This record gives sequence, C-alpha cells and structure tokens, in this order.
Amino acid sequence: MPFRPGRADVLALLALLAAFVGGVWLFSERTPADPDRHFHWAIARTWAEHGPPKTLPQVEGIGWNVEYVDKEFLFHAVTWLGWVLGGKPGVVVASAALGAVVVLLLFLLARRFIDPAPAAVIVAAVTACPMFLYRLALVRPHLLAIAATLLLLLGLLERSWKVTAAAGLVFALAYHALYVPLAVLGLGALVLGRGCWRAVAAGVAGLVVGTVVNPYFPGTLETTWMTLTIAASKPAGNTFGGELFPLQPAELLGNYRVPALLFVASVVLAVRSRARPDARTRLLPVAVAGLFWALCFRSARASEYAIPLTVAAFAPGAAQLPRRWLVGAVVVVGLSNAPLLRDSAQVTQLDRYTLHIADAVLALPKEAAGQKVLNCTFTEGELMLDLRPDVRFVDVLDPTYLERFDQQRHLARLSLLDGSVADVKALVTETFGAKYVMCGYPPARRLLDEHPGFVRLRPPPGPPLPPGNGPYLYEVRAH
Repeated sequence: MPFRPGRADVLALLALLAAFVGGVWLFSERTPADPDRHFHWAIARTWAEHGPPKTLPQVEGIGWNVEYVDKEFLFHAVTWLGWVLGGKPGVVVASAALGAVVVLLLFLLARRFIDPAPAAVIVAAVTACPMFLYRLALVRPHLLAIAATLLLLLGLLERSWKVTAAAGLVFALAYHALYVPLAVLGLGALVLGRGCWRAVAAGVAGLVVGTVVNPYFPGTLETTWMTLTIAASKPAGNTFGGELFPLQPAELLGNYRVPALLFVASVVLAVRSRARPDARTRLLPVAVAGLFWALCFRSARASEYAIPLTVAAFAPGAAQLPRRWLVGAVVVVGLSNAPLLRDSAQVTQLDRYTLHIADAVLALPKEAAGQKVLNCTFTEGELMLDLRPDVRFVDVLDPTYLERFDQQRHLARLSLLDGSVADVKALVTETFGAKYVMCGYPPARRLLDEHPGFVRLRPPPGPPLPPGNGPYLYEVRAH
C-alpha cells in the first residue's frame, strides 16, 4: 500500500532512531579502534584547510604523491561539513547521520507494504544484526552508498524517474562501486519490464552525470575497475581486509542469522504470492537482495547491501501474515541478536592493537619530519596521515593497493613480514628509501631487534610489550 505518513509513522521512526543511537553507543568502545576514521579525519581536515586534494604527498608508496583520486568525493564533502562544524567529533556525527538516513530509508521501504509497527519491528530486527550495526557505527563512505542504493530501489518500486535519477547521481558522486547501482537497475529492468524503463533510464543517466561531473573524473572509472577486481579476487599474502574474503555458510547461522532467516522467508512468501497482480513489484526486492546474498560467498562486503535489502525483500510478503503473529515472530527472532550484539561490542585483541598504533605514531621523533616510514600494514599509514602528516609512508586504506601499484615492493614487504628477507637493512633503506620502520609482525620484529643497524624506539630497550599493544617503531642507525 502507498506510504502516507501519520502520527504512528513518526512515533515508529523516532523509536527506530533512538534504538540506532543506542546501537552506536553500544559499539562506542570499539569504534575508536577503527583506523579508517583517521584517514577520513585527515581528508576532512585537508578539505577545510586546502580544499579537495589532488595529491597526498605523504602516501608515496602507492603513487598518491603524484595523483590522488578521491573515490568517495561526496562522502568527504559531508565529513568536511562535519569538520567545519565540530572537528573530529563533527565528522563522527556527520557519518552517524548518514547511518540514520539508512534507517529512515529502510523504514520507508518497509512502510510501502506494511503498517508502521511491523515495519519498525522488521527494520529493528535486521539493523540489529551485529555485523551490519557495527558497520553503521563506523565512519565510512559506504553509508552514503547504502543509502543511495536503497533510494534507487525505492524509486524503482515507485516507478519514479526523479528518485532514481537522484539516487544514481548521489551514488556516482559518493562511492566508487558503480557496479552496485548498475546491478540494481539491471534487475529492475529485467523483473519489472517496460513499466519501469523510464525509471531505469533515469537512474543510468544519474550515474553517468554524477560520474562525469565528479571532480576526480576520469580517474574514478579506473578506481571502479580496480576495486571490482579486488573484490573478485582473494588478496595474496596478507591477513588484513577480512571483509574481502568469502562469507562462510556457518556464519549465516551465527552473526548473520536474523537477516538470513528473514531472506529465506521472503523467498517463500514471494513464491506463494506469484499469482498476485503486483507480483513483479514484490519480486524485485527479493531478486536484488538475493543477488547480494549470493555475492557474499565471493566477498563478505556484499552483506553491507544484502542485509538492508532484506528489509525490502521481506516486507511485501510480511503484509500477507497476521499482524500479531508477524510482530511476535520477528520480535522473538530479533531478540536472538542480543547475545551476538553483546559479544560483538567487546573490545578484541585486534581492537587493542589498533588503539595502540597511535602510541607508535606519536613516538616518532620530531626529526622524522620529511622522512619516510616503512609501515608494515596500511593501518599505520592511516594514523600517520592524521597524527603525523609531516612524514612519508607506504600505503593507506587497503591491503591490496601496494600489490596493485608496485608488485615488487609488495613482495619485498611480505618478505619482511614473514621474516624471510635476507638483508633487512637493504630492504628498508634501498628498496623503500625509509629511515623508520613501524611493524607489529613478530618475525619482522625479531629481525629488526637482532640487526645492529636498527635501534628500537618503541618500546625502548627492555621487556617487550604485551600482546595487543600496537606495533614497534625502529630507526635506522646513523652508522
């Protein structure tokens, strides 16, 4: 049924937003350990001081000192505004506001088919999936991409060319994964047929216009292709970027069980309603969500779309069920998230490690200004860009960028990480041209501790740091 906002809708939405704020607070102990927020803080600060950057001189290991293509332009426009209004906390609030927009759009999608109370319950049950809620609580550009994708689906369901055009424009300016909205539009054309072709064409036009007017065009297209190939392949020889690896079937019954069960139910309900006059409209959200659930078995990142799209997939079929039975069943299923949320909100050893990366970065002496640091993982680079923008380093943001940009140096760094390098000093000073090394891998630390050509700055000589206390920092001896 068409959505007509009323008092019940306002109350339901306020309850959902309050619950979302509570979820963000629940993960407040973990989110400061997220290294990516340091990158986005640094970009927001750069926007405020110098405007959108064309280069990042510090990140010379992957060529960003020559050319930097911002694949998240519109997101950084939003975080720039947050920085202007409130510095780093302002950026966090601006990102959280995008998470709230996702919740709003989920409610609108569900509300298109069902009443306010069951719509709110379904949105709450799915959003409380710990893997999804944690991602919503982070400072991340994918929040704007998810919102644009949901808006695109809403436009297709409403056959509104204005909405799909706006959604395509926003996505192209906000995020690099242009294949996501193209897949949604393709399924829209396939499932809905001629009745939605105008909306599909407008969505494609929005993507084209957004891509061309992006200040970083045409480099954004190259970035789109690179990220697609990264998502389609397993990174070689690194242990970071776990979201790039396939989702295991057993995980569906773990952290993903609520949206997974609701998606299975949506498929059953769609089959049962196939004779209805609006069967195609009801089928589209199921098809779109199904595509991304299937892609989860290639890359777990696809769950960022599969989980919220499950709301749109389940809501049409849910309208066929008795209201009390529906609400009761979804509440019971949703409450099974409670222990998962509690466990997921606990600070892990990896969280503790990333929290202490800042200690290593701040241990860099003043004399390090202008010098290069060989960072063993991209996470250290993100904090250096934020806390010590006066030093140079190898990479940021993604564990595969160095592999794609400079295969030889990528393999050389791997030989340091596993302790197999024959001449560690030559690797640091000649291969990478660095004066400092920041590394948490035990084999690399042993090599550097035992080599007379390095002095350890953090921790100082003496007992080693306990596990989870961040990387060690080394300096090449002058003689």
